[in-house]
Amino acid sequence: MMAFVRMVAVVLAVPAAFGRPVMTPAISDGADPVVVPVEVPAEGVDEAASTAGPEIPEGASLDEAVAIVRAAGLGGEALETAVAGLFDEAEETGDALAHARLSVGLMLAEAGLLEGAADQFREADSAARSARFRASARSNLGHLLYRTAMESMAPKADPGGPAGGGGAPDFDGAIDTLRRSADAFRSVLDIGLKDEASN
Repeated sequence: MMAFVRMVAVVLAVPAAFGRPVMTPAISDGADPVVVPVEVPAEGVDEAASTAGPEIPEGASLDEAVAIVRAAGLGGEALETAVAGLFDEAEETGDALAHARLSVGLMLAEAGLLEGAADQFREADSAARSARFRASARSNLGHLLYRTAMESMAPKADPGGPAGGGGAPDFDGAIDTLRRSADAFRSVLDIGLKDEASN
């Protein structure tokens, strides 16, 4: 338990030390990472194909499908569309499903799609069976909510207005989001305490 508390203390100190949250990576289940070769056409990218997302081969595992989407380098709406159907027919459950949802959540967070990332972290927490995956999902959610709160407190730039002008920061919304972030971090500790009590 003490090592777990130290790890959480380090994770919580990272955002304060660098002024912004750092997403903790999805934890490995011990398997080698999935590497999927992606062919790049010599003539460039077909616009219709790039908005449709990558083609996932039939019979591909969920980890392989996630790796293909990541390798495609999509962003914005194209990324949201590509990950939307990944879990519809997934056979994986438990920690395997949680691992894939954590990976997709991190991919969405890196692309700035914070609401979708938060949803993936919540789904990963629900799917996970082991404490380490539940803790990772909740920790990532805490970091994401912290990042969201910090962004909502920043002054909004008004492209058509005078320099420094723009919308006012949303302090009330930021306070609520910071509370939810703290709750997510506290719930990581709850997992460690429950697991220690059951041993």
